[in-house]
Amino acid sequence: MQQQSEMRAAAERQLSDEHAGVQSMKTQHLHMQSALTDAAAGKAALAKANQELQAQLNQQSNLNSALISQLAEAQPKVSTCEKSSMTMGAGGEQQHIPACD
Repeated sequence: MQQQSEMRAAAERQLSDEHAGVQSMKTQHLHMQSALTDAAAGKAALAKANQELQAQLNQQSNLNSALISQLAEAQPKVSTCEKSSMTMGAGGEQQHIPACD
């Protein structure tokens, strides 16, 4: 009888230990699910922030292009001339004939 009682007590301890292990795994699983949910929320927030920054970058690029165009239109048109050749003038002097754009 005592042997059966000891075996029963050992089986109950083992069952209790296994139950505690299962409970621990369930708790770990819940923690991992929570961490994954947090990570997914963080990823979504980063994606949204990235989209907003990309939109701001595109807007700034468009503004820069418009400003460059306005500056190009506002600058006076300057003709550049370079001395391209030398010829002899009527009196024998050298003359430079500019090539202008």
